[in-house]
Amino acid sequence: MSGMRSDTRLSFLCDRNLGKLARWLRLMGFDTVYLRTNEPEGMRRAADEGRVILTRKASVRGDRVVHIGHDRLSDQVRQLAGVCDLTQGPGAFTRCCLCNEILTGMAREDARGKVPEYVYATRESFSRCPRCGRIYWRGTHHDRASIRMQALLKGGRT
Repeated sequence: MSGMRSDTRLSFLCDRNLGKLARWLRLMGFDTVYLRTNEPEGMRRAADEGRVILTRKASVRGDRVVHIGHDRLSDQVRQLAGVCDLTQGPGAFTRCCLCNEILTGMAREDARGKVPEYVYATRESFSRCPRCGRIYWRGTHHDRASIRMQALLKGGRT
């Protein structure tokens, strides 16, 4: 696992037992593939791409494998932060938490009718996932997620 602490281009693969961790790593801005099924070819592809494989299975072996031994998200993040520098990520809220695609900015006018009226009236900027079309904006959910991310990275329980 040497070299992972300072690698600012960390990318991950989470196995099917780590869906919540995959979502939060995406929110933190990390390229994170989530395998919903047992796909040996997915694990091989991840290894070929240089991803850190995150798994709960002791049978998975490799230089870039982290065996996550906890159920709680806060404990999982703390364990991962012990071997990877999660503070040097590419930037929070830059990826779709569902598709893992990098979000693209969109013209405010393009959001009209696609977001709630109040959101359109009170927000100036929007982003969209180029794959699934989900629209994101900075709102109270953004602020709460930011606070939770900070707590997770500091080792707090959330």
